[in-house]
Amino acid sequence: MKTTLLIAAVSALFACNATAAVIANDTTPVTQDGQTYTRTFALDGTTYTGVKVALTAKGDYGFNYSGFNEYFDFMIDGTQYAHWSSSNGGPASVVQNVEDYDYTLTGVLSLTDAQWAEIAKDKAVTISWRNTSGVNAYPIDGGADFVGFSLSGIAAATDVPEPASLALLGLGIAGLGMARRRKA
Repeated sequence: MKTTLLIAAVSALFACNATAAVIANDTTPVTQDGQTYTRTFALDGTTYTGVKVALTAKGDYGFNYSGFNEYFDFMIDGTQYAHWSSSNGGPASVVQNVEDYDYTLTGVLSLTDAQWAEIAKDKAVTISWRNTSGVNAYPIDGGADFVGFSLSGIAAATDVPEPASLALLGLGIAGLGMARRRKA
């Protein structure tokens, strides 16, 4: 019986795992040279920790004929968090789709809890991105160009009873019942 209680207690402890929730996401095709994007997402007031932004930008992020890098910029509430090209070392991964022309840039940006609290205090988040003027929309070479992002975080604990709390309460009651049974 002690083994059964131990297994139940360990199971209850592992029942309270945290999972990331998507706060905002979007994928937009790149159809114009030097394209920009801005969208405001309403927040429901949930407090999040460990907020991250997964980014993918596919398109003309190489060098242009004048020798200048072609950049992808990403902003949250007007603050720039990424300034990426195929050669500046910003993204975690750079895949060359068509030599010196079409690239896929991917990476993850992490926000501190303080940064996210400041962003979320007005219960809205404005996501913006822009391709610099040299970034051309050529969906034929290397496939369709696009920019995608997913903003996610771990919801903070709430005062609502969780399954793990209820399981611990049940274990306590079962333990009391077993203790009374032994006395009898």
